[in-house]
Amino acid sequence: MSRANPNTAIQRSNTAVIPKALFGCELWTSISNVEMQQLEVANHFLLKRAQGLPHLTRSDMVLGIAGVTSIEALIDLQT
Repeated sequence: MSRANPNTAIQRSNTAVIPKALFGCELWTSISNVEMQQLEVANHFLLKRAQGLPHLTRSDMVLGIAGVTSIEALIDLQT
């Protein structure tokens, strides 16, 4: 089975997946901690799979290796 290059997968995530997931986030009046956590978990899962890392890899390490920021930081930038 052929896998995509991790850098390509991360680039696709940053250009297609994340913008669609956060579309209109500047209009969200309030987002609960649970909803924010769900967005973070989904992002970490995607990044771990894209890089071929085990599911028990620490999330902060995954963000650092991928060179991306958290979903919460991205939302703060857009609001």
